[in-house]
Amino acid sequence: RCMAITEYSQQSITNQEGELCVGGVGVFAGYFGRDDLTAKALLEIDGQLFYRTGDLVTIDNNGLLHYQGRKDHQIK
Repeated sequence: RCMAITEYSQQSITNQEGELCVGGVGVFAGYFGRDDLTAKALLEIDGQLFYRTGDLVTIDNNGLLHYQGRKDHQIK
């Protein structure tokens, strides 16, 4: 499951930029022994863990993701 999350940790509306977060059974449980990194990387929404990718996206009316850039300066 993918969603765009605003800087206030709320789901963005259609065509509003937000950070891409991915959730589901494939999301890891956290960094071993690094609670500080885990707290930055994972977000819990309705009891499900979502990974904060750092990618900025918008989601259109058809549910398609449109890449806008990065929150940081990493190139992936």
